[in-house]
Amino acid sequence: MTASGLTRPGWGVAAVAVAAPAGGYLLGYAELLLIGVAAVLALAVAGISVYGALPAAADLDQLPARAQRHTPTSGRLVVRAPSRRRSRACTVHLQVGDALAAVTVPALAAGRDWSGPVPLPTGRRGVVTVSAPRLSLVDALGLCRRERIGQGGGSMCVHPVVAAGLPAGRSPAGDGHPAGQPSPAGLTHWGLRDYQPGDDLRRVHWPSSAHTGRLLVRQFEQDLQPGLTLLIDNRPDADPDGFELALDVAATLAVACLSAGAGCEVRFTAAPGWRPANPATARAGLLDLLSRTAVATSGQLTPARRGGAAALAVAVTARPEGADPALLAHLSGLGRPVLVHTGPAAAVTSLAGFTAAWPRLAATARSRARR
Repeated sequence: MTASGLTRPGWGVAAVAVAAPAGGYLLGYAELLLIGVAAVLALAVAGISVYGALPAAADLDQLPARAQRHTPTSGRLVVRAPSRRRSRACTVHLQVGDALAAVTVPALAAGRDWSGPVPLPTGRRGVVTVSAPRLSLVDALGLCRRERIGQGGGSMCVHPVVAAGLPAGRSPAGDGHPAGQPSPAGLTHWGLRDYQPGDDLRRVHWPSSAHTGRLLVRQFEQDLQPGLTLLIDNRPDADPDGFELALDVAATLAVACLSAGAGCEVRFTAAPGWRPANPATARAGLLDLLSRTAVATSGQLTPARRGGAAALAVAVTARPEGADPALLAHLSGLGRPVLVHTGPAAAVTSLAGFTAAWPRLAATARSRARR
């Protein structure tokens, strides 16, 4: 879609082009007539200079659907000149989140393309919305503007930081059960996943492996019984910085659990919970959910819905007072309880500190369960 119009200075000159000749005629001043004629000529020259001078199209492609917080990420802007004429230098505007980005595009020969990166903000967790590019050309006098809306745009989920370093190939619960090994209970087929070292070769699904070119193993419903239950405290008085760290901790634990082929469930104190519905999209779905998670504006902690006890139940809270009786009661019956406090004056102040302390926290939970 292409639109043309006057800028604010252009509207002022247009007013002069109308008022000056009228005043000159009524008052008998020839100078006002000349001023009116000059204003009309200026508007005519400005309109001619911007007509047909815009590039033919602008596309925003390679916009990533997901990125991790603090990871440099960009989309690609492609601008194409008309096939039969040269385009003038112009500016492309994009609404990126809360900011308006401007990209200067040089003059292009007929039929030529220009491409350049569009940096995307990843400093904050959340969903970043990017508008379609808007080409804008203003004449040298700043009187007339011509605009054209391009293609593309969309949204990008900025995920919490996921730290490496937790045990690979086993559930972070540390219960000693290798990922992918059958449970002694009856097995119900649930889906396929990539082969991991330690998997039983009898569970390889050879037809699918031959079709995809990589080893795929059968995954059973029993494998997905929660090896880890995460309880994220998102009640209203959570510390903002501590809440971001709490989500980093939750994402790190959940991804380690899913990567090990173990079951994982995420619950919130003031929002609906989550369990994976498809092994192929479980990680992306979880991190997308955490990208959209916010501190609740209202709500109270309700008693936990009891189910099959997980190997480990971890509550992460950023409330200033840390654990309260209601939160501890909420963990009851979910598994071996572990509390991670990330609020003010907490023991866990960074994600690196958490990954270093995690083996000790899990071991303490196991030893308490044996008593």
